[in-house]
Amino acid sequence: MSVTTRIWLQKLNGGPASRERQSHSARRLLQLACRSSGVELNAGHLALPGPELISLIDEEFGLSISITHCRQLVAVALGKGRLGVDCEPLGRKRNWQGIADHFFTPEEASLIANAGEQERIFLRHWVLKESYIKSVNGSVFGDLNRLALTDLGETARVESNNGDDSVWAWVGCFAGCVLGMYSSDTARPKLVFYETTDAAGTSSAPRRKQVPGYFIPINQ
Repeated sequence: MSVTTRIWLQKLNGGPASRERQSHSARRLLQLACRSSGVELNAGHLALPGPELISLIDEEFGLSISITHCRQLVAVALGKGRLGVDCEPLGRKRNWQGIADHFFTPEEASLIANAGEQERIFLRHWVLKESYIKSVNGSVFGDLNRLALTDLGETARVESNNGDDSVWAWVGCFAGCVLGMYSSDTARPKLVFYETTDAAGTSSAPRRKQVPGYFIPINQ
C-alpha cells in the first residue's frame, strides 16, 4: 500500500525573495505543515538549525521532512521513509550544457545536448538529483550522480541505494519553478499538494492544489 506524502507550497510574490525571506517563509510553512499532522513546533524548535530540526521531528514525532526554497517558491514535504524535495526557478540564463558536461553523467549530458528545451530538461535532472541527495544526507560533490536519469529521462537508477529494491521520484512545475521529489517508499506514494498564501495560517485556509507532473520509477 502506498503512503500519502503531503507537499505544502507557498509562492513568494513581489519579485525574487532574499535568502533571509526564503528561510523565514520556509520555517513558517514547516510549522503550518506539521500542525496539520498534529505536531506543534514551538519557537525553540524553529530556532534550531535545519538538519537538527528535521532530525528532531523524525525522532520525536515519526515524520519525515524535507524543505526547499528558491527566489519564488517554498515547499515542505511530509511523509514516511526517506524523503527529499527540491525546486529551481525557470528563466535564468546559464550555460546549461557546460554545467551538464562538467557535473552529470555522459549519458545525461548527451540527452541535454539533444534537448529542445535545455533549461527545463537540465533542471529536471538537477532537482531530482538534489532531492536524492537530501534524502540520504549526502553532498553534491560526492553523491550528485548516484541518481542518474536513463531512457530519455523517463526512468532512473540509483547506485548503492542501501538495499531499497525500488524507489520513486516525481517531477513537475509550479509557480514558474521545476519541482522534484524523491521517496524511498517501495510502493508509488500518493502525493497530495496544498497551497497557502499565508504561512502563519491566520488569514487564509490552505487549498488542495493540482500540480502537473509525473512519476519516475527508479531501479525498476
